[in-house]
Amino acid sequence: MSPEVVDATIVCRFNDAGDVQRAVEEHDGEVAAIIVEPIPHNIGTVLPRKDSSSRFAQSATRNGIVLIFDEVITGFRHHLGGYQAISGVMPT
Repeated sequence: MSPEVVDATIVCRFNDAGDVQRAVEEHDGEVAAIIVEPIPHNIGTVLPRKDSSSRFAQSATRNGIVLIFDEVITGFRHHLGGYQAISGVMPT
């Protein structure tokens, strides 16, 4: 990754919607998207908290930010509709 991309990326703790909201507030108006890998399989299977996806969606909606689920791996492993079908949260 280029240094410019790294500098423009805010990394938050997995499963921590409060950390995401704090980052959004800290960087008011500078956050374009919340990108989440719903179930990271590259470190084993780490399941998300039941409410984390909906809380990410609330933060995104409240702040006019795009929510992206990175489902390259989770896409069909858990449900034909991806994790969004399981969580009931539609990324924007």
